[in-house]
Amino acid sequence: MDTTNNTLYSKAIQEFRRVSVLTLPIDKMKCLVVCMHLIEEEVAEKTKEGISADSILSALVYVTFHSNTNMLYSQSKLLQDYCITRPPRIPFYVSEKEELYITNLMCAADHLLNTATGFKKKNWKKKKKKKKKFEINKKKKKKK
Repeated sequence: MDTTNNTLYSKAIQEFRRVSVLTLPIDKMKCLVVCMHLIEEEVAEKTKEGISADSILSALVYVTFHSNTNMLYSQSKLLQDYCITRPPRIPFYVSEKEELYITNLMCAADHLLNTATGFKKKNWKKKKKKKKKFEINKKKKKKK
């Protein structure tokens, strides 16, 4: 993505950083809606063929990555549990578009989590294999 003169992206990043500061799920949801509107505006400006779900999701991954939000996955899970799969006794209406925003946020959080842990797992496996080879060579030397 073009990072020069990205005022809407920087506003979206600043807005998304507020998610971890706010305590009430309704406030977090309002913050997410504002952030998604900024992302949609930026994507609409950049693309000529129109807004697609893929372009919005990739922009959301960009924003969530650069916002460096604490506990991103738990924040998105809280929104999902409270706003989408809430108990019927909670009178809180969420539109379909807001449900889509939460689903996109869960996908972005899941993508970032899998990317980060997948990289660590690959490195860990390589180190573990090297360690085993070293231990095998040590045992052979001891036997001689």
